[in-house]
Amino acid sequence: MQKRKMIHVFVSLLLAAGVFTGCGPKKADTSSGGLKIGLSTAVWGNTWSAAYVKDFEEAAEAYKKQGIISEYQVATSASDLVQQINACTAMINTGIDALLIWPVSAEGIKPIVDLAVEKGTLAIICNDPAAYEGTYGVFGNNDAFQEVITNWFVEQLGGRGDIIQIAGVFGHPANEPRQAVVDRILARYPAIRTLAIGEGKYSTTDAQAAMTVYLSTYSKVDGVLTQDVMSAGILNAYKNAGIEPRLVTGDYTKEYIDMWAALPDLNSITVTVSPGIIKDALGIAINLLQGKEFKADALQPNPLNPGLANCIIRDPAYVVTREGNPGAPWMQGLNGSKAITLNEAVNLVKGMQNTDCLDGWLAQNEIDAYFK
Repeated sequence: MQKRKMIHVFVSLLLAAGVFTGCGPKKADTSSGGLKIGLSTAVWGNTWSAAYVKDFEEAAEAYKKQGIISEYQVATSASDLVQQINACTAMINTGIDALLIWPVSAEGIKPIVDLAVEKGTLAIICNDPAAYEGTYGVFGNNDAFQEVITNWFVEQLGGRGDIIQIAGVFGHPANEPRQAVVDRILARYPAIRTLAIGEGKYSTTDAQAAMTVYLSTYSKVDGVLTQDVMSAGILNAYKNAGIEPRLVTGDYTKEYIDMWAALPDLNSITVTVSPGIIKDALGIAINLLQGKEFKADALQPNPLNPGLANCIIRDPAYVVTREGNPGAPWMQGLNGSKAITLNEAVNLVKGMQNTDCLDGWLAQNEIDAYFK
């Protein structure tokens, strides 16, 4: 069994700086063996990125056992665009059939996309959107994710109160559309006052540090609005300050779900951003490389360019509250999302490591349903 290759290539950015043209990807030639797949990540070091890579490897190994994939590579980037460009350039030049890209920057990955198009490498943008002709996108619905969280949050506040916001990474392609949703919804509630917006950097440690400062600065915090894998750090800040948390939006790691279950007075919500979306992207890539075509209505408009219909966009797999509330207002309009209770979530993550996520992905027949 071939282990993944962790690529850290440090060559000149000039290798990828040109503007390339060429035709799009074609059916892969597998006469000499199975497909060769590359994955490039934008972030490394937090719990979500580790689960993302693990999910990819599990799916890739399953396809290897079927003889569909012969080789796969993983290049991790610590939010470093130059590193991502260099690593992707190296992978494309080895002759991979498809490159799955979690972009450090939607605009900055253009040299990668240009090279992939020139070489006839299938390029699929994963997890965070980027808009390029000749590529496809497979990612979660950032708007739906943040709308559920924020609509729930303002309802719990009763439309008024003093809050703290802990964002992800300012400028990050996941953070910015989510923050736009927050701003749009909170604009309807002038009695909700944001005391401060901190940068948690999608890290429990950084989120804890930011929240520690705010708890020592403000005597009254009615709620904390955050996103993704930072909520355990926020609860740790409350614990260290000797203050009981009352209203904190949650994340979907086992660590946070168990912490929430141990605090009966904590009002929270978990909305998943599934690392398993990379399994969906890999399945989509393989179908395309095998020469299959999308059904006429399969692709959705790109969030960054609505005139470009090249995306598979999935709503959150799970929405967790103490009571479940499948008919709640914040559940309206979601497609395929399941409302479950906190107790159900605790059972789903039982036996996992603290850093593991409440996860979800499409079955093979659900992936195949996108194709003719």
